[in-house]
Amino acid sequence: MSFDFTLSDLQRAIAQLSLPRNASVLTSTAFYRLGRLKDVNESQYYDSLGHAITDCFGSERTLLVHAFTNFVGRYGHPFVAEDSLTSTSKFDQWVLRQPGCVRSLHPLHSIAALGPEAQAIGTLKRHTNYGMGSAFDQFMQTENPYILRIGIDPYHNSLAHHAEALVNVPYCYQKLLTSRVIHKGQEIPGPWYAYVRYLHLKIKDDYTVLKSPVTQAGLIQSHKVGRGFVHLLDAKKYLNFILEKLIENPFFLLAEVPQFPQGVIPFDGLTFEREQAVVDITNSRKPPTENSPDFAPAVSKVTPSSLPFQDRAK
Repeated sequence: MSFDFTLSDLQRAIAQLSLPRNASVLTSTAFYRLGRLKDVNESQYYDSLGHAITDCFGSERTLLVHAFTNFVGRYGHPFVAEDSLTSTSKFDQWVLRQPGCVRSLHPLHSIAALGPEAQAIGTLKRHTNYGMGSAFDQFMQTENPYILRIGIDPYHNSLAHHAEALVNVPYCYQKLLTSRVIHKGQEIPGPWYAYVRYLHLKIKDDYTVLKSPVTQAGLIQSHKVGRGFVHLLDAKKYLNFILEKLIENPFFLLAEVPQFPQGVIPFDGLTFEREQAVVDITNSRKPPTENSPDFAPAVSKVTPSSLPFQDRAK
């Protein structure tokens, strides 16, 4: 049987990357794309690869992985922080089982981290998956955040969704979650949120738009390992690039502008009729007497010409 790479090959490729000594490295893996691993049996596969990577990182770098649990939102299971089950990869599950691992709290999109920055990254400021105060935001606040892709396309990664949340693109919204979050046997009170896409819009992604400009900007370092590659991106430069593009065009990451149905959020149209309905309901209530502490005159009927800042034909 022929083999395509060794643990030493993988370590050598990572060592050749210009990775700062104190880097925080969000790592995604598809080891099978590198080919067959030599001298490691199936039962030791992820242990061997995991220790090879952490040994290469040393004690000053922080390893991060996606510890996503999409099944929690889909099927109503509780999110248990100490559970090692994820919907991402077996390598991510290996990281979760390691002593000293810190997992951020989010029912759908948590991050698991090993290293000196793990606690800071895992401590949320908001109960959301992407955007300000999220684990991805905490990751970006570290001094040297990087993206490592082993056997995976380097051009698209989860920071693209973080950028969508920061810009607040019109095809996404903050969803209120009903999921229970359990940490050390205690339920953590919500509310919990997730920045997600409107399902009725039938959105079509097109991350190929990132390939040429990201490559031309020199944001990627790559080294061959077996049948595949390891890729490294400077996370700050990558995120800033996408933010600039989304500010220019909020549909930059899509194949086409979604067909927003008129009258349906977020394209729900004029608010005048809904404002009038509120006024009618208010006026239909029994008014308090003048001696009541909450007395106020009844709201007058609203007409377009009575609204403030209304442009009127002269």
